[in-house]
Amino acid sequence: MVFVEEVMRKLGFHGKWIEWVLKCITTVTYSVLINGEAHERQECTKLVEILKLYEAALGKKVNADKSAVNFSHNTTPEARSEVLEILGPMQDTRQGKYLGLPSVIGKSKNQVFAEIKEKVGKKLSGWKEKMLSMGGKEILIKAVTQAIPTYIMSYFLLPKGLCEGLEGMERNFW
Repeated sequence: MVFVEEVMRKLGFHGKWIEWVLKCITTVTYSVLINGEAHERQECTKLVEILKLYEAALGKKVNADKSAVNFSHNTTPEARSEVLEILGPMQDTRQGKYLGLPSVIGKSKNQVFAEIKEKVGKKLSGWKEKMLSMGGKEILIKAVTQAIPTYIMSYFLLPKGLCEGLEGMERNFW
């Protein structure tokens, strides 16, 4: 929230306005409505009951590997573990991936996308040992190492430093 306050101050917003906006952002609470009624801690149990009814009615099982829970950063570790214990094999979205993409991007994009650099590095180091022509190197770079980040880049804007690092690795290989 400090970042939001700093940006608003730099943009010239009045202090009282900034205070109101921060109150709106920081005091929000959510609850699950089941049949139009808000529930407290038992909403997880109700959710499990609803999923079991769904499974029984349609004969289809919910895939826990493709299901995840997203917690606010204000949620205590005790509450997180309690919810995850009730929901069973569902995972916390901070550790999860879906279709090969990270579920949540935190403050450090470089840390989240470091896996791309590792994959490219492994490919390039394996090829260095082979005696390749310039044309062979060009084809490998264009067809393989430049294709690795393409899928993720269709969803996320990669950090400039990561892109420059990938280009540097390709230049060194070339």
